[in-house]
Amino acid sequence: MSIFSSILGMFNVESLLITLFTLPFLIFSLSVHEYAHGYIAMKMGDYTAKAHGRLTLNPIAHIDPLGLIALVLFKFGWAKPVPVNPYNFTNRKKGYILVSLAGPISNLILTVGFTVVYLLFLLLVPANILFSGNMAIYYVRQVFSYAMSINIVLAIFNLIPIPPLDGSKILEALLPYKYLIKVERFLNKGQFVIFILFIILMRIGILDGLFDFVLGGYFRLLNPIINAILLLKF
Repeated sequence: MSIFSSILGMFNVESLLITLFTLPFLIFSLSVHEYAHGYIAMKMGDYTAKAHGRLTLNPIAHIDPLGLIALVLFKFGWAKPVPVNPYNFTNRKKGYILVSLAGPISNLILTVGFTVVYLLFLLLVPANILFSGNMAIYYVRQVFSYAMSINIVLAIFNLIPIPPLDGSKILEALLPYKYLIKVERFLNKGQFVIFILFIILMRIGILDGLFDFVLGGYFRLLNPIINAILLLKF
């Protein structure tokens, strides 16, 4: 999908409404992601995030306006990185890995949470309302589906081992020292090359294919549960 088609698609009334309804979920998910980094960093001995006022779920502390716009338009984005000083960790290697994993794991936990709330919604709403064709019910279902999807995408996206994503930090922590030095030299000199490579991966659809594969698998597991709940309504 081109940039222009993504932007024009937002002017469709239905897409615009769903975007507006899902915006709080997006902001909340990004805030939880960054809070998780800071919280685990603190548990590992680094209070830098707390000192900078980032150990909070207040979205004002975390949201990068450009990253949020990208997330709304192109289904991937970013927040302001949480400042972390790995030299303060009680165990530097373990701390680096756990702090980097904290964000993606928090998004997976949110996915489970949104899923449970959605299933409870289907279970508790009376059948005559659920199957009435009411547009409010339709939008609620769409919003929950999107909230689950965007958190799965955020988790996968951030685990890609390309700087400055969390996956690159995990890779750095796992690499033997002699290879780490070579990687750091390459990253210092080749950031533009990495950026171009990332754009190419986006353009040829490899990342879209990865996202679709994981999302498809998740909803294939979820659909039988949804269908069983809907059958109970009859």
